[in-house]
Amino acid sequence: MSDIVEQGNAAYFDPQLSAGVLAALRVLATAPANAQALADRAFRLMRVARQDPRDFSARLSGSARRERCRAPGPARFPRC
Repeated sequence: MSDIVEQGNAAYFDPQLSAGVLAALRVLATAPANAQALADRAFRLMRVARQDPRDFSARLSGSARRERCRAPGPARFPRC
């Protein structure tokens, strides 16, 4: 798992994010530095807003959309 996800999870979320959310955020490991900085800011803002990590799901993190985009569908109705 990427350092940004591990560090953000440990520093900003109590209780910790679920395994599904962490797996979905794994793409941050190879993201550009500015994307990682944005994610870090978002983690900090969630902490300030007292966002409960139990309210997050893999679907909210975007993994469901990525899976849907890979699924075959009619050409005239693009999924993404």
